[in-house]
Amino acid sequence: MEPLTEENWKLKEAMKLLEKNAQRSQHERDLAESKALDLEHQKGVLSEQLAAAKGQLQSKFEQLATASTQLKDASERLDQL
Repeated sequence: MEPLTEENWKLKEAMKLLEKNAQRSQHERDLAESKALDLEHQKGVLSEQLAAAKGQLQSKFEQLATASTQLKDASERLDQL
């Protein structure tokens, strides 16, 4: 091979490798972005679930407080008998 032809071939091969690496990097960036969006979505879902669980616990607490008051009142009435 002539030196110029060989140099052109080497440059073409180098360009192919650069393009392949650029495509791989873009794919990895796209994948990372997709994962980040998935995590953000999961965070939102979990936040909603946490808020719902908090509301349920708060409701249960209020029910238990009411029941406790009713039991206390009933106990006091029984003591008066």
